[in-house]
Amino acid sequence: RILVIPFRYCLSDPEEIYQGFTRIIDEVNNFISVVNDPAVSNFELSPLNGTVCFGSGLGGWSFSLAIFAKMYSVKFGIDEKKMQERLWGDQFFDAKAKKWVKKDVGDNGEQLKRSFCQFCIEPLRQIYHAVLSEDKEKLEKILKA
Repeated sequence: RILVIPFRYCLSDPEEIYQGFTRIIDEVNNFISVVNDPAVSNFELSPLNGTVCFGSGLGGWSFSLAIFAKMYSVKFGIDEKKMQERLWGDQFFDAKAKKWVKKDVGDNGEQLKRSFCQFCIEPLRQIYHAVLSEDKEKLEKILKA
């Protein structure tokens, strides 16, 4: 069982996208909790346990946190499962302090982006913008990175 959440909001604010996703997941989990069916009574959807994917039917693509965790775990030198946990919820990367934090303000007082927004949504938005503006050079640069 898996929930695929449509990713049709690539032009929206990344934090709004994240909040929308969490609302959908919460609503489905609430519905599941009131359904009187033993087959789903102990089932919970979560991007952290692999039961949620994000995708675009129109674009013909999807991803799970595990896909991004695999890629970023090498960059950050941490275990894939740990990286997956860093990509969801109140997790933020303070690049200047080079550490993960659970608050949206860095050591220097600077506002931090939620890690899901920074490491999952932003790269996808950059690809969408490059494709929509037909900027082949920018698209090639993004895909090579």
